Amino acid sequence: MALLFILPFITLLVVFAVIPILSTFYMSVMDFNSLRPLNELKYIGLQNYLDVFNDSDTMASFGRSLVFALIEVPLMIGIALGLALLMNGNFHAKGALRTTILIPYVCNITAVTIAWQSLLDPSSGPVNAVLSSLGLEDPPRWLGDPTLALPLAALVYVYMNASYQAIVFLAALQDVPAELHESAKLDGASRQQVFWRITFPYISPATFFLVVTSILGSFQTYNLIATLTHGGPGGTTEVAAYRVVQLAFTFGQFSVATAQSVILFIGLMIITVLQFRGQKKWVNY
Repeated sequence: MALLFILPFITLLVVFAVIPILSTFYMSVMDFNSLRPLNELKYIGLQNYLDVFNDSDTMASFGRSLVFALIEVPLMIGIALGLALLMNGNFHAKGALRTTILIPYVCNITAVTIAWQSLLDPSSGPVNAVLSSLGLEDPPRWLGDPTLALPLAALVYVYMNASYQAIVFLAALQDVPAELHESAKLDGASRQQVFWRITFPYISPATFFLVVTSILGSFQTYNLIATLTHGGPGGTTEVAAYRVVQLAFTFGQFSVATAQSVILFIGLMIITVLQFRGQKKWVNY
Protein backbone atom coordinates (compact mmCIF):
# COMPACT_ATOMS: atom_id res chain seq x y z
CA MET A 1 0.00 0.00 0.00
CA ALA A 2 2.85 2.39 0.84
CA LEU A 3 4.48 1.75 -2.53
CA LEU A 4 1.16 2.35 -4.23
CA PHE A 5 0.82 5.76 -2.60
CA ILE A 6 4.32 6.90 -3.63
CA LEU A 7 4.09 5.37 -7.12
CA PRO A 8 2.82 8.61 -8.80
CA PHE A 9 5.73 10.59 -7.35
CA ILE A 10 8.28 7.95 -8.32
CA THR A 11 6.84 7.78 -11.84
CA LEU A 12 7.04 11.54 -12.34
CA LEU A 13 10.53 11.63 -10.83
CA VAL A 14 11.78 8.96 -13.22
CA VAL A 15 10.14 10.50 -16.29
CA PHE A 16 11.04 14.13 -15.67
CA ALA A 17 14.31 13.84 -13.73
CA VAL A 18 16.09 10.48 -13.87
CA ILE A 19 15.62 9.80 -17.59
CA PRO A 20 16.63 13.33 -18.68
CA ILE A 21 19.75 13.17 -16.48
CA LEU A 22 20.79 9.79 -17.87
CA SER A 23 20.08 10.92 -21.44
CA THR A 24 22.23 14.01 -20.84
CA PHE A 25 25.20 11.86 -19.84
CA TYR A 26 24.54 9.61 -22.85
CA MET A 27 24.36 12.49 -25.34
CA SER A 28 27.54 14.05 -23.95
CA VAL A 29 29.62 11.14 -25.27
CA MET A 30 27.82 10.87 -28.62
CA ASP A 31 28.14 12.86 -31.84
CA PHE A 32 24.81 14.65 -31.86
CA ASN A 33 26.11 18.03 -32.93
CA SER A 34 23.93 18.17 -36.01
CA LEU A 35 20.39 17.02 -36.74
CA ARG A 36 20.44 13.41 -37.89
CA PRO A 37 18.52 10.17 -37.28
CA LEU A 38 19.14 8.67 -33.86
CA ASN A 39 20.32 5.40 -35.40
CA GLU A 40 23.25 7.29 -36.99
CA LEU A 41 24.67 8.56 -33.71
CA LYS A 42 28.32 7.66 -33.14
CA TYR A 43 30.18 7.24 -29.87
CA ILE A 44 33.04 9.76 -29.68
CA GLY A 45 34.04 9.44 -26.04
CA LEU A 46 35.32 12.58 -24.35
CA GLN A 47 35.65 14.65 -27.51
CA ASN A 48 32.69 16.86 -26.60
CA TYR A 49 34.28 17.59 -23.21
CA LEU A 50 37.54 18.51 -24.92
CA ASP A 51 35.60 20.84 -27.21
CA VAL A 52 34.12 22.55 -24.15
CA PHE A 53 37.53 23.11 -22.56
CA ASN A 54 39.00 24.30 -25.86
CA ASP A 55 36.19 26.81 -26.47
CA SER A 56 37.21 30.13 -24.93
CA ASP A 57 33.65 31.50 -25.05
CA THR A 58 32.27 28.49 -23.19
CA MET A 59 34.98 28.63 -20.53
CA ALA A 60 34.38 32.36 -20.16
CA SER A 61 30.71 31.64 -19.47
CA PHE A 62 31.74 29.58 -16.43
CA GLY A 63 33.76 32.55 -15.20
CA ARG A 64 30.79 34.88 -15.64
CA SER A 65 28.59 32.48 -13.68
CA LEU A 66 31.16 32.54 -10.88
CA VAL A 67 31.22 36.35 -10.86
CA PHE A 68 27.41 36.38 -10.92
CA ALA A 69 27.32 34.05 -7.89
CA LEU A 70 29.96 36.05 -5.98
CA ILE A 71 27.83 39.18 -6.39
CA GLU A 72 24.43 37.61 -5.91
CA VAL A 73 24.84 35.18 -3.01
CA PRO A 74 26.28 37.51 -0.31
CA LEU A 75 23.98 40.35 -1.38
CA MET A 76 20.93 38.08 -1.40
CA ILE A 77 21.66 36.60 2.02
CA GLY A 78 22.36 40.02 3.55
CA ILE A 79 19.26 41.73 2.15
CA ALA A 80 17.00 38.76 2.93
CA LEU A 81 18.23 38.61 6.52
CA GLY A 82 17.74 42.36 6.92
CA LEU A 83 14.19 42.12 5.60
CA ALA A 84 13.45 39.19 7.89
CA LEU A 85 14.72 41.07 10.94
CA LEU A 86 12.58 44.03 9.90
CA MET A 87 9.45 41.90 9.45
CA ASN A 88 10.08 40.13 12.75
CA GLY A 89 9.69 43.38 14.65
CA ASN A 90 6.51 44.89 16.03
CA PHE A 91 5.28 47.90 14.10
CA HIS A 92 2.18 49.24 12.38
CA ALA A 93 1.11 47.71 9.02
CA LYS A 94 3.51 44.77 9.34
CA GLY A 95 1.18 42.56 7.26
CA ALA A 96 1.10 45.09 4.44
CA LEU A 97 4.91 45.23 4.43
CA ARG A 98 5.17 41.44 4.16
CA THR A 99 2.79 41.45 1.21
CA THR A 100 4.71 44.24 -0.51
CA ILE A 101 8.03 42.48 -0.07
CA LEU A 102 6.62 39.31 -1.68
CA ILE A 103 5.40 41.08 -4.84
CA PRO A 104 8.68 40.80 -6.83
CA TYR A 105 8.89 37.07 -6.13
CA VAL A 106 5.38 36.29 -7.40
CA CYS A 107 5.52 38.59 -10.42
CA ASN A 108 6.14 37.23 -13.91
CA ILE A 109 9.84 37.36 -14.76
CA THR A 110 9.17 38.95 -18.16
CA ALA A 111 7.18 41.77 -16.57
CA VAL A 112 9.92 42.40 -14.02
CA THR A 113 12.68 42.52 -16.63
CA ILE A 114 10.66 44.83 -18.89
CA ALA A 115 10.18 47.18 -15.92
CA TRP A 116 13.91 47.19 -15.18
CA GLN A 117 14.77 47.71 -18.85
CA SER A 118 12.46 50.72 -18.90
CA LEU A 119 13.92 52.13 -15.68
CA LEU A 120 17.51 51.72 -16.88
CA ASP A 121 16.97 52.78 -20.49
CA PRO A 122 19.97 55.06 -21.22
CA SER A 123 18.03 57.47 -23.42
CA SER A 124 14.53 57.68 -21.96
CA GLY A 125 14.67 55.89 -18.62
CA PRO A 126 13.72 57.74 -15.41
CA VAL A 127 16.99 56.79 -13.68
CA ASN A 128 19.16 58.62 -16.21
CA ALA A 129 16.60 61.44 -16.36
CA VAL A 130 17.10 62.01 -12.63
CA LEU A 131 20.89 61.80 -12.96
CA SER A 132 20.83 64.31 -15.83
CA SER A 133 18.66 66.68 -13.81
CA LEU A 134 21.27 66.50 -11.04
CA GLY A 135 23.94 67.69 -13.46
CA LEU A 136 25.52 64.43 -14.63
CA GLU A 137 26.45 65.08 -18.25
CA ASP A 138 27.17 61.50 -19.30
CA PRO A 139 24.88 59.06 -17.41
CA PRO A 140 25.77 55.35 -17.48
CA ARG A 141 24.42 53.10 -20.21
CA TRP A 142 23.51 50.56 -17.52
CA LEU A 143 22.49 47.31 -19.27
CA GLY A 144 24.26 48.51 -22.41
CA ASP A 145 27.57 48.87 -20.56
CA PRO A 146 29.77 45.72 -20.78
CA THR A 147 31.13 46.42 -17.30
CA LEU A 148 27.82 47.09 -15.55
CA ALA A 149 25.50 44.63 -17.31
CA LEU A 150 26.43 41.48 -15.33
CA PRO A 151 26.38 43.13 -11.86
CA LEU A 152 23.04 44.75 -12.72
CA ALA A 153 21.65 41.37 -13.79
CA ALA A 154 22.74 39.99 -10.42
CA LEU A 155 21.00 42.90 -8.66
CA VAL A 156 17.76 42.22 -10.54
CA TYR A 157 18.06 38.54 -9.58
CA VAL A 158 18.39 39.57 -5.94
CA TYR A 159 15.41 41.91 -6.27
CA MET A 160 13.26 39.06 -7.59
CA ASN A 161 14.29 36.35 -5.11
CA ALA A 162 15.28 38.05 -1.85
CA SER A 163 11.69 38.03 -0.57
CA TYR A 164 11.53 34.21 -0.68
CA GLN A 165 14.71 33.94 1.35
CA ALA A 166 13.40 36.60 3.73
CA ILE A 167 10.35 34.43 4.44
CA VAL A 168 12.60 31.45 5.20
CA PHE A 169 14.71 33.59 7.52
CA LEU A 170 11.56 34.96 9.16
CA ALA A 171 10.30 31.45 9.91
CA ALA A 172 13.68 30.63 11.47
CA LEU A 173 13.72 33.83 13.52
CA GLN A 174 10.30 33.10 14.95
CA ASP A 175 11.60 29.79 16.29
CA VAL A 176 14.27 31.51 18.42
CA PRO A 177 13.12 31.35 22.09
CA ALA A 178 12.19 34.84 23.25
CA GLU A 179 13.28 34.10 26.82
CA LEU A 180 16.89 33.73 25.65
CA HIS A 181 16.81 37.24 24.22
CA GLU A 182 15.27 38.59 27.41
CA SER A 183 17.86 36.86 29.60
CA ALA A 184 20.72 38.17 27.48
CA LYS A 185 19.39 41.73 27.66
CA LEU A 186 19.05 41.48 31.43
CA ASP A 187 22.68 40.38 31.58
CA GLY A 188 23.67 43.53 29.68
CA ALA A 189 24.38 41.99 26.26
CA SER A 190 24.36 44.38 23.29
CA ARG A 191 22.23 43.84 20.19
CA GLN A 192 25.24 42.61 18.27
CA GLN A 193 26.12 40.12 20.99
CA VAL A 194 22.52 38.88 21.17
CA PHE A 195 22.45 38.38 17.40
CA TRP A 196 25.78 36.58 17.02
CA ARG A 197 25.62 34.53 20.25
CA ILE A 198 21.92 33.60 20.29
CA THR A 199 20.01 34.47 17.11
CA PHE A 200 22.52 33.42 14.46
CA PRO A 201 23.24 29.94 15.93
CA TYR A 202 19.48 29.27 15.90
CA ILE A 203 19.03 30.42 12.29
CA SER A 204 22.29 28.88 11.02
CA PRO A 205 20.51 25.80 9.52
CA ALA A 206 18.23 28.09 7.52
CA THR A 207 21.24 30.21 6.51
CA PHE A 208 23.10 27.12 5.32
CA PHE A 209 20.10 25.95 3.32
CA LEU A 210 19.74 29.35 1.65
CA VAL A 211 23.45 29.63 0.87
CA VAL A 212 23.43 26.22 -0.83
CA THR A 213 20.27 26.88 -2.84
CA SER A 214 21.45 30.40 -3.76
CA ILE A 215 24.69 29.10 -5.21
CA LEU A 216 22.90 26.36 -7.14
CA GLY A 217 20.31 28.82 -8.43
CA SER A 218 22.84 31.44 -9.48
CA PHE A 219 24.78 28.97 -11.63
CA GLN A 220 21.54 27.83 -13.29
CA THR A 221 20.26 31.31 -14.13
CA TYR A 222 18.87 31.38 -17.65
CA ASN A 223 15.43 33.04 -17.79
CA LEU A 224 16.63 36.31 -16.30
CA ILE A 225 19.56 36.65 -18.72
CA ALA A 226 17.43 35.60 -21.69
CA THR A 227 14.79 38.25 -21.00
CA LEU A 228 16.92 41.06 -19.53
CA THR A 229 20.10 41.21 -21.63
CA HIS A 230 19.92 38.32 -24.15
CA GLY A 231 23.54 37.57 -23.24
CA GLY A 232 24.69 41.04 -24.27
CA PRO A 233 26.20 43.46 -24.64
CA GLY A 234 28.86 41.63 -26.61
CA GLY A 235 28.33 38.38 -24.71
CA THR A 236 29.35 39.92 -21.37
CA THR A 237 26.30 38.43 -19.59
CA GLU A 238 26.42 35.07 -21.33
CA VAL A 239 26.56 32.85 -18.25
CA ALA A 240 26.98 29.07 -18.29
CA ALA A 241 23.29 28.12 -18.39
CA TYR A 242 22.61 30.64 -21.15
CA ARG A 243 25.61 29.33 -23.11
CA VAL A 244 24.25 25.77 -22.86
CA VAL A 245 20.98 26.80 -24.47
CA GLN A 246 22.79 28.83 -27.13
CA LEU A 247 25.04 25.93 -28.07
CA ALA A 248 22.12 23.52 -28.33
CA PHE A 249 19.33 25.52 -29.94
CA THR A 250 21.17 28.30 -31.78
CA PHE A 251 24.31 26.50 -33.00
CA GLY A 252 22.88 22.95 -33.03
CA GLN A 253 25.77 21.54 -30.95
CA PHE A 254 23.60 19.40 -28.72
CA SER A 255 26.31 17.02 -27.52
CA VAL A 256 28.72 19.85 -26.69
CA ALA A 257 25.92 21.59 -24.81
CA THR A 258 25.14 18.47 -22.79
CA ALA A 259 28.85 18.03 -22.06
CA GLN A 260 28.92 21.56 -20.66
CA SER A 261 25.83 20.71 -18.61
CA VAL A 262 27.57 17.66 -17.16
CA ILE A 263 30.66 19.73 -16.29
CA LEU A 264 28.44 22.31 -14.62
CA PHE A 265 26.60 19.55 -12.73
CA ILE A 266 29.85 17.99 -11.49
CA GLY A 267 31.20 21.39 -10.45
CA LEU A 268 28.05 22.22 -8.48
CA MET A 269 28.06 18.79 -6.88
CA ILE A 270 31.65 19.30 -5.69
CA ILE A 271 30.80 22.76 -4.32
CA THR A 272 27.76 21.35 -2.50
CA VAL A 273 29.73 18.46 -0.99
CA LEU A 274 32.37 20.91 0.26
CA GLN A 275 29.65 23.07 1.77
CA PHE A 276 28.12 20.10 3.59
CA ARG A 277 31.52 19.18 5.00
CA GLY A 278 32.25 22.76 6.05
CA GLN A 279 28.86 23.36 7.64
CA LYS A 280 29.80 21.25 10.65
CA LYS A 281 32.02 24.12 11.84
CA TRP A 282 29.31 26.80 11.96
CA VAL A 283 25.83 25.25 11.66
CA ASN A 284 24.08 24.32 14.90
CA TYR A 285 21.24 21.77 14.80
